[in-house]
Amino acid sequence: MTTQRRDGLEETSFARWTRSNSTLDSKNGLAVLDIDRIWHRYRSHVDKLGARKLLHAMLIEEKSNMAELSLDQLETLWIMSQAYDKRAEWEADTPRGEKVVFRWWGCYCLQYSGSEIMQADKIYWGNFTTRIKKRITLQVLENILLFNLNPQTLKTRDDRRHHAQHPQLPYG
Repeated sequence: MTTQRRDGLEETSFARWTRSNSTLDSKNGLAVLDIDRIWHRYRSHVDKLGARKLLHAMLIEEKSNMAELSLDQLETLWIMSQAYDKRAEWEADTPRGEKVVFRWWGCYCLQYSGSEIMQADKIYWGNFTTRIKKRITLQVLENILLFNLNPQTLKTRDDRRHHAQHPQLPYG
């Protein structure tokens, strides 16, 4: 049997069914992880080459009370980060038929003291790719979540094209 929720939230019907299903037991090598946050932000950017729509996204595992990741969580998120880092930006189609540049920033762990982040004495931002955990403030966290800071380096970032193709001049 997989472990019951410990966060006080009510389980869904699907969660109850999978937890009570002996065929889906963790003894069979299965690990079940809930995803705390998939954070994304649409942005439009205009430069010399024209306008484009960007979608920034990252996965955030939240740990209050300075809880640590379970071994299953650590292993899964670590491997997912490696897989996602292979292709961090590509063109994608939205359900509305729009073309966007999708930037995947990877998987991160947000860890803080206490049960309320607003009263936390310590806040840490952990990066699975670089294996670095940094102490941050709520203001830095806000800027990470707005994608004003690079979630990997915590340095200011922008949406300019780094290796943009120059527009072709018409020949006649």
